[in-house]
Amino acid sequence: MISRRSLSMPLALTLIILAAVSPVFGHFDCCTRYTNQRFKVSQVAMFEDYYFQDSSDVCDIDAFVFTVNATPCGKPKRITLCADPEKKWVEDMITAMKKLAKKSKKHQQKKKQKLCRRKKTRNYV
Repeated sequence: MISRRSLSMPLALTLIILAAVSPVFGHFDCCTRYTNQRFKVSQVAMFEDYYFQDSSDVCDIDAFVFTVNATPCGKPKRITLCADPEKKWVEDMITAMKKLAKKSKKHQQKKKQKLCRRKKTRNYV
């Protein structure tokens, strides 16, 4: 005969797992609107990561969600940008991010340093 205790532990574990993955109990950060700002591919060094938010899941709109280091030349300040997947600049940025990811870390650091030098010269002029 199976004891109550041996059944209660797996049941409790199953309920905890279901609560963690369930949209009812889970916490979702959904984009509710798109950014109005357009970014150039030359700013790709600021963009660290992205993922696609699907409206068929929990969220209301389709969007590409970018993690951006708003201060690439100083202490990192990461922000999240929600972008319209239909916009040309978004497609261009994702292509540039994929190309950059294929290159070495050393190359990425050089690109970031170049961006920082450019910003410093603009600030002093």
